[in-house]
Amino acid sequence: ALAAWLFIRRITGATPFTCAGAALAFALSPYALGCLANGQMAKIQLWIIPLCLWAVSLAIRGPRVWVGLVLAPLFALNLALSEPPSYQDTTDDSDLDQAFMTILGLGHDGQFDEILRAHQRGAMPSTVMWGAVPTRFDSTQAPPGFHTAFMWEKLPYRLGGDPDSWDRVGREHGRAMLDAWTSSAPNLAQSVIDWFVRTPRDTVRSLPNMREGDLLVGAFANDQVGFHRPFPGAGHYRSGIEGLYLCGGSCHPGGNITGLCGYNAAGVVMADLGATPWWSPVV
Repeated sequence: ALAAWLFIRRITGATPFTCAGAALAFALSPYALGCLANGQMAKIQLWIIPLCLWAVSLAIRGPRVWVGLVLAPLFALNLALSEPPSYQDTTDDSDLDQAFMTILGLGHDGQFDEILRAHQRGAMPSTVMWGAVPTRFDSTQAPPGFHTAFMWEKLPYRLGGDPDSWDRVGREHGRAMLDAWTSSAPNLAQSVIDWFVRTPRDTVRSLPNMREGDLLVGAFANDQVGFHRPFPGAGHYRSGIEGLYLCGGSCHPGGNITGLCGYNAAGVVMADLGATPWWSPVV
């Protein structure tokens, strides 16, 4: 049973409890069926092994889809600043302060697996956050001499099994993110004028179409990609109602602030009108 558990755990990556159940079935079934088959153990083992592995694949297929559905909920920390974050005290990279995006907390590739497992449990993973200082590139987003900044983190929607848990711990987690950010950019300790968080639960309340706070606005499952996004046959951006087009993040190629959903839809609108786009097509 132990050998079967180790083997199943190794090839599938399923949870220990799922592997234990499959290993138990493997250990007991050949014995019980062998008794009924008058000792023809070898023949039974030939088909019981693939049967158990098939059962394991069915057992973990649901959780894998579930992770895909809820992996993208965003927790956002938003800052109003008297000056932008400066990383000069903690790094020798003089260009870092001008980076369009900054990623903090990613120390090794194993953290991706840790984050996946935390999402399965509805638990808080170790913090890996990324964000930017928009006012470095667009000064109109704040009054003269001031700045805005944000950090995002992918966290479970059903924290501890209950999405309303975010109402209790959202502010606390935002403070933890700010402390971690300040450890890399010490000047934040004096430059933060105010800050607020936006939890995955907050996102659903204001934008119900972002189901479970999913920034991708819909799972990237096999039946919801390309021509089948957001539903089979809708990949051409036409809604089926004349003059009404689909152009949000639920369309191909999905959310993530690329602008491509609207860009592609605009091309379809122009084609339907028989007009020539006034912009240069992106190749």
